[in-house]
Amino acid sequence: MQKAGATGELIFNVIACMKITLNKNIASCLYAAITTDTGNFSYSNTTPDTMRIAADILDTGIDLPYLNRCLFRTIPFHKLKLHALAVSKTQLFEYGRIGISFITMDEIQSCGATNEDSEGIIDSIRDIDSVEIAAFLRESEGGLIRVSLRGKSSADVSRIATRFGGGGHKLAAGCTLEASVESAFGQILDAAKELLVGSGD
Repeated sequence: MQKAGATGELIFNVIACMKITLNKNIASCLYAAITTDTGNFSYSNTTPDTMRIAADILDTGIDLPYLNRCLFRTIPFHKLKLHALAVSKTQLFEYGRIGISFITMDEIQSCGATNEDSEGIIDSIRDIDSVEIAAFLRESEGGLIRVSLRGKSSADVSRIATRFGGGGHKLAAGCTLEASVESAFGQILDAAKELLVGSGD
């Protein structure tokens, strides 16, 4: 069975099989689905078929600059403040190969932000040049800590997630810990260090 790099690709193929006309409105939605799933065509799930479908979508005349601005270059100020705070709190370990940050509920509230506004912070940590394993911890209600994990090397971050009852993929995973921020931070850091050793680096 042929694999698709994004859910939007599957929908595109269903639409094609049903012989539905691909208008600008449908094409714009498909573009948003595909480009976000593939990290704006930068993730390893981007395939030649992905690009061919994207070309067919562009042929409909969608407003590409407008869509990209809405999807990737527009951010509310309160969200920007939250991201700036989280990035400023990032700590590096193991000669910069592990990057971890966290945000508390009080900090989210002080920025006038919501839990959803923390989306994307993990990517900023991952993008630090030396970082191979990135982790972002967000304090949640009920004494829970939501953990997002990203990798960009041979280290399989899903192994960290499954250790704490979570899951995901090699380069993107997550889990939830019932612990204080300090305790969760230490547990995730220890697991990340062990993963680096286990990966043979």
